[in-house]
Amino acid sequence: MLSKFLFPLIMLGFLIATSLAETRIVLASQETACIVQQRTHSTLTALCQPGWFSATDRIQIVGSGVMQYGENPGDVLQRAKSIPNTTVLFDTGNDQHIELAISFSLVENYLAAAIFDDQNGDRKVAYQIEGEQVQILEPGPTMTIYGHDGWLEDQDLFNWNLDIEIDGQVSSTMLDEIYMDRIALDSTIHTRIYVRDNNRNGLPEIEWRKSRPNVPSSWNVIRTTVIVNTEDDEFPLEPGRPWYLISPERWQLTKNYGTSKPPLIVDWAEARIELLNEFVASRTNPGNFFVYTFHPLEEGVVSKSNWEDPFAFYNFSGINDEESRTYPNVLIRIAHFHQGEFSDDINDHLPTSVQQIDYTWRFTPVTASAPIWDYRLSIAGRVSITETYPLGPFTTNTIPFSKLPAWVMQQPWDYTTFVAREGPGIQNTEGIGAIWTILESARPTGTQFLTGRIDEFTSGHFDEIPVGWRGEFGMLGGVIPELCVSLIDQRVHLLQAEFGLWAVDDGYTISYYRDPNSSCINRWQVIGDQSKKEQLFHIENHLVYSTSDQIFVKQLVPGTNTITFLPPHNIASWQEARASAPTPSQSENCVTRGSTSDDQSLLPCTLKSMFDLADGRLISAMYAKMSNYRADQAGRASFTLEITPGSHHRGLEVMGISKIDPSGSYRITFQDGIFKAQKITPPNPSVTLSTTELTQYEAGAMTLHLHNDGLTDLPAATIEIWGTPESGSAMLVMTRTLALLSQQSQDLLLSWTPPMAGDWTLMPILRSSGNEVWELPSTRVSVQPTEASDPLTLLKASSTAAMLGFTLVGLLGLTILAVFAFASQWSRRGLEQCDDPD
Repeated sequence: MLSKFLFPLIMLGFLIATSLAETRIVLASQETACIVQQRTHSTLTALCQPGWFSATDRIQIVGSGVMQYGENPGDVLQRAKSIPNTTVLFDTGNDQHIELAISFSLVENYLAAAIFDDQNGDRKVAYQIEGEQVQILEPGPTMTIYGHDGWLEDQDLFNWNLDIEIDGQVSSTMLDEIYMDRIALDSTIHTRIYVRDNNRNGLPEIEWRKSRPNVPSSWNVIRTTVIVNTEDDEFPLEPGRPWYLISPERWQLTKNYGTSKPPLIVDWAEARIELLNEFVASRTNPGNFFVYTFHPLEEGVVSKSNWEDPFAFYNFSGINDEESRTYPNVLIRIAHFHQGEFSDDINDHLPTSVQQIDYTWRFTPVTASAPIWDYRLSIAGRVSITETYPLGPFTTNTIPFSKLPAWVMQQPWDYTTFVAREGPGIQNTEGIGAIWTILESARPTGTQFLTGRIDEFTSGHFDEIPVGWRGEFGMLGGVIPELCVSLIDQRVHLLQAEFGLWAVDDGYTISYYRDPNSSCINRWQVIGDQSKKEQLFHIENHLVYSTSDQIFVKQLVPGTNTITFLPPHNIASWQEARASAPTPSQSENCVTRGSTSDDQSLLPCTLKSMFDLADGRLISAMYAKMSNYRADQAGRASFTLEITPGSHHRGLEVMGISKIDPSGSYRITFQDGIFKAQKITPPNPSVTLSTTELTQYEAGAMTLHLHNDGLTDLPAATIEIWGTPESGSAMLVMTRTLALLSQQSQDLLLSWTPPMAGDWTLMPILRSSGNEVWELPSTRVSVQPTEASDPLTLLKASSTAAMLGFTLVGLLGLTILAVFAFASQWSRRGLEQCDDPD
């Protein structure tokens, strides 16, 4: 899933965390003084000023261990290795109403904290004190936390070896809002959380969460979460109040960069436990990764994980500075589903495994609270992952963190999109987001095409893009995606992209394409501003720019070639890509519409600026209209040029046009570095018709070879084949629509089932969209009689309305014959019965 949440970094927390990052001292500090006001052998009351929620909050402690709290009970709650067997009641505002209660005890050699909150909506926790005991009158506990060997380690470091059980409506898993209203406080544990610090250095390395809500198994909810810090460099915990795990400020589920705030969020105003957030950063630390799987993972068996499996965060800069240690610069997200899983997109079980790989990276330095991401590939594939790997306590098919980038570079992928930032972008922990994701943005046809349910991918899913972004689509055909840099628009593109779209601003959008003989984008066209009809073509060593009434040609300097490279998948490839890719443009350093700047440090954002900034010399400038551009695999490009009469032109001879009376329309062809011109001629179609051996009532092959020898296209023509039997009237055999371009040939393979034997005359007729008609030479063919005469064969022959009459006549004849034969047999049988002597 692509995240719906953005989590702003709180700079104060960042400064506290980063100041401790080098020494990794994680001892909690005391910020609130809680002074004892009253004490007996079993009760203690203290006022905390300032409090954890208001100016004055109150703590009441009840139990046999009260005397162990000393003069500052807040210090014990925040720093003690073990908290005595007591119940602590928390009163915000000192209004004699309890908003939270925690009962500390020893349970089977574990220190336990059973936490109670309000369950009846009166915004307070009901209780009564009986001697040395507190009886909580609310159902619960809502949550119980078990500490292995104390709340602190022996070195006064926080202990992150915790087991946690959640019974009530506490959010602790992404997307749990889907089923939260089904959760009841009913002594049934719906979520179990395990945190581990295996080397006991006060920094957790892994946590896993097992959510088992009472919902149908078909629901796509996260049933297991695993978060891993592979480098054991989690940022130290900031002080919690009033207990060390309770955060003094609200944050939601995922950590921010450079900070580790206490994970337990209490809504003191409502007297409810609201959230239990991450202990290990899922997104905001290079070297970390997480798995969100709809399939439940279990210990001791091989489990299949799916969906975000994994989402991994890397820094491949090779620089050991604060930014590189804090912020990732490459993200790899795999949205994975296994063969046999049910898919809503195809309304069936998947015939093969499917993946969406979101591969995101950036070169832009971090200047605010979160990175701004520059590029993303969203790749579709059908890779079956059969190997299993350890994932914390589980064994599953998740590709290991260290192997994942190389694994992506080695798989046979099917097709991809490529998205690039062309504006200020957004700050996001998960990359670029949902813009042009290959399957999730193209539902349901993306999955349908990938699994073979449909034959053609619908590009309509990618016919618009937000302002400030570029997007491209390309088929991969079993190879890894590569990138290229066009030195014309000075931007990174998808190698072998089929088309792309760039929304420069609200009124200026550029579409772009790639010629068959080109590996990188080489054609640009403005689609958001039709007044100028701008087009730009990079044809070998020439650049052609045209508007609605002008055309300019530049001859480029040698070396204006395409640069190619792989997505960054290690330090070396990140540095190579960084050296190859221009810095993504911001609004303040981009040549925009109306600008005439010659500053070569600016990136062009219009076709005119691309043409102007390209390194070369102007060799032709004409008042003319350019249209009907096309190119072939052999490298030949051509277009139509309509020259405005009576205007001044420069460089006509470059295009192969005579200076003497140059007005008129031309077909310009470019090949092997030379432009050639031919005066436009009308369409001149021809057709050659051939057939295999034809038999009555049997489908036979018919081939039409069409060619347009003229220099004018027939973009929407109709070919009709009329058949005339030797003794009969002409009938329409078949019709097809086609585009027959100038100087182009086309073959049509058709099928015809003749309704009659004998000699036929087949005549092609071609009709243009402008009602021009060409009656082309006819062909005589011979149809052999059939040996079969069953009705099914006859019905197959009725492929056209004209043939249907012949078929019905044949069927009527057969019916009469059948009736006559049946009557004859019936009469004979009756006579035989009369002659029987018995």
